[in-house]
Amino acid sequence: VARPKWSDQRGAVALVVGIVLVLLVGFAALAIDVGHLYVVRNELQNAADAGALAGARVLYNEEGTLVNVGANQVAYDAATANKSDTVAVDVDWTSGNEGEVRRGHWSFATRTFTPNDSTAPVDLWNVSDDELDQNLDFINAVWVVARRDPSKTPAASFFARIFGHESFGVS
Repeated sequence: VARPKWSDQRGAVALVVGIVLVLLVGFAALAIDVGHLYVVRNELQNAADAGALAGARVLYNEEGTLVNVGANQVAYDAATANKSDTVAVDVDWTSGNEGEVRRGHWSFATRTFTPNDSTAPVDLWNVSDDELDQNLDFINAVWVVARRDPSKTPAASFFARIFGHESFGVS
């Protein structure tokens, strides 16, 4: 009995193994690159947290009578002292309360940060927690953004280069 040409199955396993092997290598490469990006992102988060905590530690002067404008510098110094994937962390800040290092008010109710340049302390006597939470003049937080700028210090990719992605910006 003659069989049609399309029913010959010889070599089909090699073809399937070849396709599956390419897919397996592709998914492994994706997992490695995504895992690396998560590590870089976590290191950036640690740098931002270190900066924010260092700035918050000195947010008020010793007497508690005035907001310390130097808190931004302390936060910047602490954040940029960290590294992400052995590369210095980028924080876009030069001075004042502008850029990626800011003093301001964190609302616990709305979970939002509002930058505020005020240096005057808020009276804490006979004030409820809810009133303080709503008072944007109550400076209680330092906000820091740490990044790996795609134009200066991008996070390198390993296998995504095959698909044309040499690096990634992460913040």
